[in-house]
Amino acid sequence: MNKKEKLKSLIEKGKELLDNTSGKDDPKFSAWNTSIIRFMEREFGSDNTDTNRLKNRYYYPTALVIGSDNSETIYRKYKSDLEKTISELESIYDEYEEIILDKESVKRNDNYNGNVPNITVNVDNSNYNSNVNNINITFESIIESINKDNKIPEENKEDIIDSVNEIKEIYNDKDLSKKDKWKKIKIILSFLLDKGADFVIAYFPQIILLIGQIKGI
Repeated sequence: MNKKEKLKSLIEKGKELLDNTSGKDDPKFSAWNTSIIRFMEREFGSDNTDTNRLKNRYYYPTALVIGSDNSETIYRKYKSDLEKTISELESIYDEYEEIILDKESVKRNDNYNGNVPNITVNVDNSNYNSNVNNINITFESIIESINKDNKIPEENKEDIIDSVNEIKEIYNDKDLSKKDKWKKIKIILSFLLDKGADFVIAYFPQIILLIGQIKGI
């Protein structure tokens, strides 16, 4: 499951909690809310505007009537806040690729003092099919090899695999032009160049060979 699929799963679990009359005190909601905040902090940072808004959402009324049954008021506020969170998460899900690409572009720019390497790709497409058939390169085989590769630090593997999956999704997106595909993929490749010599030497050429089918890049 990649990170976008993880977000989709969290959204669906949130929808299942809408009818939870126990509100924010229910252990299932508490666990879900913790997972959402952890996901947002890991993906977008603890100081991100969306992250902070979700962290500060209380799912509970600011005032109650003393001596009255406030259960309905408590539930309405809980449901209203949860619906807001789900709606915001769905917006993030719909724009996920753009948000991540912007984040990685900033990260790369920070690492390289504002200069992203100029990546050019020269692939002989006439020989591409025979090459791939001979060595059986696929995105899946690359990911499987990375998973098993003990030379790549574990702390880098998740980012690398997520990035390869993102390249695969962009590559297979029929709504994107070849120019737009390369524009997005190029940012991810720049990010991957910073993931250690063992990865770059062993797998970068394979990824380049795969995306070489996008003619004109």
